[in-house]
Amino acid sequence: MSGGKGQTLDHICFKPTGEACVIQSVSGWFQNGLSSDWEDVIQDCANSPGSQTCLPPFMDPLQPGRVLGGYDSLENVTHAKTLVTTWVVNNAQPGTEVEARAEEWEQSLKHELLIVQQMAEDRGLRLSFSTERSLEEELNKSTNTDAKIVAISYVVMFIYASLALGSGGVTLRSLVSNPSNAFVQSKFTLGVVGILIVLMSVSGSVGLFSALGVKVTLIIAEVIPFLVLAVGVDNIFLIVHEFDRVNISHPDEEIEYRVAKALGRMGPSILLSASTETIAFAMGVFVGMPAVKNFAAYAAGAVFINACLQVTMFISVLALNQRRVESLRADCFPCVSVKRANSVSMQGGQLFGSDEEGSLQRFVRKVYAPRLLDKK
Repeated sequence: MSGGKGQTLDHICFKPTGEACVIQSVSGWFQNGLSSDWEDVIQDCANSPGSQTCLPPFMDPLQPGRVLGGYDSLENVTHAKTLVTTWVVNNAQPGTEVEARAEEWEQSLKHELLIVQQMAEDRGLRLSFSTERSLEEELNKSTNTDAKIVAISYVVMFIYASLALGSGGVTLRSLVSNPSNAFVQSKFTLGVVGILIVLMSVSGSVGLFSALGVKVTLIIAEVIPFLVLAVGVDNIFLIVHEFDRVNISHPDEEIEYRVAKALGRMGPSILLSASTETIAFAMGVFVGMPAVKNFAAYAAGAVFINACLQVTMFISVLALNQRRVESLRADCFPCVSVKRANSVSMQGGQLFGSDEEGSLQRFVRKVYAPRLLDKK
């Protein structure tokens, strides 16, 4: 059996003695061929695998557990239900020609074994096999199969976060009094920017660590976006909510001052949480498992970049959004002025939205908190 370029097992196999390939199989006990006393040979070699007559050409004793399976003890090893064969190839460096030849030979081996597998099934036997590239192939197959589910999950997750952030400035009273105010008071753009920050942080982390030579695993693409969204979007909710409160308590101040005051109140909490999360993930770099180490590195980088973008890019967009609101311009279309919108005037006559208490805030203040703190 050979690959597409004519390479055989002899070209890629591991040869500790310089001549014979390492093939761990029960056939290694039968150097003189199969004879009528094969049961005695198996029993003797299983008891003494290091004896001269039982040594294979590569001169490494074949332990019975490597070549046989399905037996209780060495006394009944001849009743084993499984034969195990292992072809050992050289462990070449990734990207080298030797590795390419080995992968091509493994592909040819897989093709032949699939044919033999069908033949064995027709005879009432079962053939199972695995190559070094089998794990990667199965992971790729699983990823391609779940691609639609993952894509739908991302879309639903992003739409929910955008709508949750975007509906914060619209109240029932404002819709009833003047529906046009909803186009101005909506914060859907802020929600979209918050989601884009998550994508930018993941992309930035992947680009940074890929440039440093850290391998990207499939779990990074499937898990880290959800992880960063879970630990990062809450900061955006806190900033937006605090900025709304500052708008009500300091209506006469400049936008820059209000944004700075809101960030000054929430900044320490964001810094502490981001630092804790980054350090916690970074500690995973010291784990011995390569997959966990790579995941921890990418997660720590994504969380750190996300926090930096939240206190820079998102704050800038928040200030620009407030200018749009005070100019009575439509959300998502800032070039369009909403002429029917009315400013909810406070001191200074500026539009900040109503100080009407939301249903969730009212529930917490009137129902949840009193019951939680009830001393009875």
